[in-house]
Amino acid sequence: MTTLVPPYSAGVYGLALYAGSPAMAVAITSPAAGATVETPGFTVTWQRTYLAGSGAQNDFRLRIYDTDQVTVLYDSGTTASASEACAVPEDWPAVEGESLYLRVNVTDEHGYTGDSGLHLFETAWTTPPPITGLTVTPDATGLPHLRLDWTAADATGFTFQELRVYRRMQAHTDEFDRALPAGLWVRIARPTDAAAVLYRDYTAGAGISYEYAVTQRGTSGGVTVESPKQVPPVSGTVAWTGTFLHDPAEAAIFTAVRARQADVGQGQQQATIRARGRREDTVFVGEGFSRSFDLALVSAQIHDRAPYQRLRTMLDRQFAGATYCLRIATSGEVVFGRLAPIGRTDRTVLTTPAMRFVETAYREAV
Repeated sequence: MTTLVPPYSAGVYGLALYAGSPAMAVAITSPAAGATVETPGFTVTWQRTYLAGSGAQNDFRLRIYDTDQVTVLYDSGTTASASEACAVPEDWPAVEGESLYLRVNVTDEHGYTGDSGLHLFETAWTTPPPITGLTVTPDATGLPHLRLDWTAADATGFTFQELRVYRRMQAHTDEFDRALPAGLWVRIARPTDAAAVLYRDYTAGAGISYEYAVTQRGTSGGVTVESPKQVPPVSGTVAWTGTFLHDPAEAAIFTAVRARQADVGQGQQQATIRARGRREDTVFVGEGFSRSFDLALVSAQIHDRAPYQRLRTMLDRQFAGATYCLRIATSGEVVFGRLAPIGRTDRTVLTTPAMRFVETAYREAV
């Protein structure tokens, strides 16, 4: 006797016997009920069960409901497929820490349907994987600095935006035997190349112990996310003496100088806010004090062509408004400012190495 398959009802049809049933159960198998899902993108799987027999076709419709079990946050629409899985795209409006619900409706080739019912799950943001392999190496050759190396970032599961390099002073004991905690983290660089594996910190003070951390930052489901800092952070110290003047945008342009603080003056007014309808300025923003230093090449370099040529390059770039960095080993200071030549100089011939360095507002060195 021939056994028929759905859509026939149970019973005998001529010489054919069908013992099946149109009832079809659908159960979501992943994510598990009540499980926490790292959003934004994830895959939902399910399993169909007939009382007898099973159709091969699996036309499905997946919906994600908000906490109220009514508002639809995502709807796949009806999709013709033999697969019992559906990938939720990364751009659905996920909310971190919410209790949401999944629901799958399936129709087979015979027209039978099944409904999984509401399936509870929790959401959590996909945290970018941490940067690994971070090392900090002192390099006192050329312009003294600390070199940071790490393993290339893994940008899987989120949209990469940038790397972030952080620095803070390490916990230490001062000259009075007081235990001082670690300083606050300060972001010193923002490389935008996910393949970057190297950063040189040319603003490290002489003999100061720093701690470093490198993270990666991006978006996940429209929300900005950042990988955790290294625990414990990686420390490093570079020892050097003297005073260096260098271009923060091009580390190869540097020279050793002698520096003497000249004076402290009233800073320039940076911005003015004027209330609508009033003729007089009402708020002044950015006023402060600035310092200036008299600089000269160290005597050993006056007749050395390389540092002399680099100094000429910096003096030439001043006409384009370049900002330079003065690093003083004895005080550990890093001062940003502009050059103002003293004596007879022009853009082609430098007749004296003496110059004035005027402090300007701080800006990041990168």
